Amino acid sequence: MALLAVLLAAAYLFRRSSVPRVSESANIELVAGVDLGGRATAGPTWNPDGSMLATATEGGQVLIVTADGEIARTLNHGVAPTSLSWSPEGSHLATASWGQMKVWRVADGAQVARMVSGEVYEVKGWVGEGQVVTWNGEESFASWDRDSGRLVDKEFISIGQQQMVPSPDGKLATWQSGAGGVYTVFSVDSDGHDEWPLRGHEGPVAQVAWSPDSAELAGATDSGVVVWNAADGELDRVLWTPSAAVRDIEWNATGSLLLVLTEDGYATVIDAADGTEMGASVADATLGAVWARDGWHFAVVSRPVENRPDQSDDSLLILRVAEASE
Repeated sequence: MALLAVLLAAAYLFRRSSVPRVSESANIELVAGVDLGGRATAGPTWNPDGSMLATATEGGQVLIVTADGEIARTLNHGVAPTSLSWSPEGSHLATASWGQMKVWRVADGAQVARMVSGEVYEVKGWVGEGQVVTWNGEESFASWDRDSGRLVDKEFISIGQQQMVPSPDGKLATWQSGAGGVYTVFSVDSDGHDEWPLRGHEGPVAQVAWSPDSAELAGATDSGVVVWNAADGELDRVLWTPSAAVRDIEWNATGSLLLVLTEDGYATVIDAADGTEMGASVADATLGAVWARDGWHFAVVSRPVENRPDQSDDSLLILRVAEASE
């Protein structure tokens, strides 16, 4: 059950203007830019306390970078890693590519274990500090001992369970049911019998993300970036119209801001209450745009402009929202 647990870890529309409003009192500041020495293949991902990030490149290197942009360590996975995962306490980092996973001790960069198996497609997370969870690309998940690399457990997880996204408090969950981008929220305690759809928007839902307090869900729809009340699925507010299709949405730790990654290559920060646009950064849409734990630093990967020989490598950008830090 521990393995399964880690895998699953109003009546009217108050419609605000969908025209982005640019705040004059806040902006996005660049903290640091790090040349990755190649194209990024995984990351960026913050460690639990927000003091470091990890990013992988097509050359098989994994760069561990401090929050102020200093390269603390370079690990050699061998081939290009496609997924990374920090242990819950941040003492170890798992790096995976098809058929291989390695576990590293962050303090000295030592390789602790290497797992070579067809069961490894991506690293998905951890069971406590001592076991790493991988996915085989279909419906099988396995946990491995961190230090010995020994297979500990293996479970079949249905497609429905894989799609289920639990709320932070573990009391509710949402999943995309069937075709057409329809999302349903249900009570975990009722085994899915007490459920309600997300309503009040136009068109399919492209992405959803839980607020930190589990009270709201943000998503991308034909109406724009919107927020629903999680308790009844009713649309509460329309925040912002993105410039292109939304690839990802993430709340910051305090629930005050949303980071929206779009296909045209931007990561935009908006106010989660009224949709005010705080600022934006260039960002590769195929990789993540992620908040640090403090709720005001975030990181993206910037892809170079095409046909620019002086910009052949990706860059890791560490940024902050100035207003949130004051």
